[in-house]
Amino acid sequence: MSRAASIAVCAAIAAVLGAFFFGTIHGGDKYIKKIARDTKLCDDAECLFGAMVMRERAQERYGIPESLLNWCFGIASIGETHFRRGNFLKRPIMETGLLPCGSMAGDLFGVKKAN
Repeated sequence: MSRAASIAVCAAIAAVLGAFFFGTIHGGDKYIKKIARDTKLCDDAECLFGAMVMRERAQERYGIPESLLNWCFGIASIGETHFRRGNFLKRPIMETGLLPCGSMAGDLFGVKKAN
């Protein structure tokens, strides 16, 4: 493989991983607001207060830093999504993605952590 092709492959991999990361973070924010709406914590259309309450509850209960909350909830939203193709990859992606989420993974999403 030529040097230019190697650089192109590396750039493509970096772009896909970056898109996955930012998509997961954005999905987590939407999922937190969805849960807040489902539990009737929202007062307004944007559901900022309800999302804040959900974040505080998750931080209290699981001790997860705020910087990881959107990631953990984003991975959980992937678990609820049905894909036409590649659905078989959902379980390994969830198990790997929820590793930094600690006990939250097992409690909320039924993912068993390896010892």
